Amino acid sequence: AVKEKEIAPTTYELSVTGGAVMLALPALTDGELYVLDVVGRRRLTLHEGNLAAGVHEFKLDESALPSGVYFIKFSSAAANLTRKTVFVR
Repeated sequence: AVKEKEIAPTTYELSVTGGAVMLALPALTDGELYVLDVVGRRRLTLHEGNLAAGVHEFKLDESALPSGVYFIKFSSAAANLTRKTVFVR
């Protein structure tokens, strides 16, 4: 039987779908993943520190924030990624 190996992503990618944030990392990366409001205030921190290469999923607790436009940001020495999302109640 052939055993499948998980293939690490080749680029840094960030996506938001429903109540989940997906972060793909090609290598071990030290960074922060957080939520900003439209004026740039940090509202939630989803992760701080090292993450292994691979795809990581983080749950967004939308109940902690009022309806509105938000930005999900991943910041590290290797990459800075931002995605816009809207919370509606």
